Amino acid sequence: MRLFFFANIFMLFACQGPVQESNSSQKSSKLKVTEFKSELNKLDDFYLIDVRTPREFQAGAIEGAVNYNISDGTLEEKLKDLDQNKPVLVYCAVGGRSARAAKLLAEKGFQTVYDLKGGYNAWVASGK
Repeated sequence: MRLFFFANIFMLFACQGPVQESNSSQKSSKLKVTEFKSELNKLDDFYLIDVRTPREFQAGAIEGAVNYNISDGTLEEKLKDLDQNKPVLVYCAVGGRSARAAKLLAEKGFQTVYDLKGGYNAWVASGK
């Protein structure tokens, strides 16, 4: 029981990160589940990127997502192949790694970046 408690606390803090502010030339926004789902439905041409580990991704993911793990450098490696003008929607387990990913994407020149607030856990909890 104690191990389970500490594992959950670790995951909570390991995935937390700063909220990325947006500036005039690059847009990075943290969206609630309903807003994120709305963008998925509204957009025609976009990237949906899950930045969790492959093991987490295989356990469940948002339909249509690609897995570019931020922790092992896969995300940064793949950025050179992506169109910076297409909107990017990113998520992780609870929001920390995707906040880092959103910051990285904005720094690399991606114009529109949406980060799922609460991550995949919030997505699942909302019944999506």
